[in-house]
Amino acid sequence: MYIRIQDRTIRYRVSKAECQQLLDGRVLQDYFPASPDKNLTYSAKVTDSPGQFIFDQIQNHFQLKVNKKRLLEELENRPSKMGLAIVNQGSEISDPIAYLQIDLKNKTTI
Repeated sequence: MYIRIQDRTIRYRVSKAECQQLLDGRVLQDYFPASPDKNLTYSAKVTDSPGQFIFDQIQNHFQLKVNKKRLLEELENRPSKMGLAIVNQGSEISDPIAYLQIDLKNKTTI
């Protein structure tokens, strides 16, 4: 899994194998050493509730929650290039702020 931040959005890209790990209930997590004493961590997990993107400023952590039903539909319909858009409900911003993209070309194995 890796992330890309561009144009006021964050995109999580996962391989098909990592997507299966998410569906199996695993949390994908990684980090970037932002400074000698702080890491920027990011994670993705599947949930039964609506998708959500959270930034925890205290722990410097990006967390993406993806609705399981939407993820299964995305896989069933061949993943789109755009991916699954996550719009936080109750947010002043109506545009998607996060996406989960499934990389079908990535041949990474577990």
